[in-house]
Amino acid sequence: MVTTLRREYLDDRLEALHFAGDVLDIGGKKTNKRGRFRPPTDGITSWRYVNIDAATAPDFRCDAGSIPLPDASVDCVLLCEVLEHLQQPENALAEAARVLKHGGRISISMPFLYPVHADPDDFQRWTLARFREVLLRLGFEQPSVKPMGGVVAVIFDLFVLCSGGGAR
Repeated sequence: MVTTLRREYLDDRLEALHFAGDVLDIGGKKTNKRGRFRPPTDGITSWRYVNIDAATAPDFRCDAGSIPLPDASVDCVLLCEVLEHLQQPENALAEAARVLKHGGRISISMPFLYPVHADPDDFQRWTLARFREVLLRLGFEQPSVKPMGGVVAVIFDLFVLCSGGGAR
């Protein structure tokens, strides 16, 4: 299986982020991970996973819009390549805002120019303007929304994916 440039960019970004305290990885996979990123251990109190797929060994096997944690109970939330697979992604973002401590950090990624990929379904892509609008409406202060990759990465990934190289 060939790694896409998107996956490489994503892993680079994840490795550059600062995670600390109690981290909640919504849609993440404790087992059967993709890419090279692995959660850091320095400064981490806990790294817990929310997923509906039992095969990923989640700490919370539940919908991303209804997580059994108290309000303001986690320091960091990660939503990596999951929102496009949810019928109601705004519910998951509202739930992330609910469990996130004041001053906590949320990191989100979603593909834009990338083929439809079921996991188990694929419902949408958001523009930068849509991310900003939703995050501000949900109470996130000064969200920083940045594109990742570019035209060369998109062309490369489409070539790899369409030529049967697969992706991970």
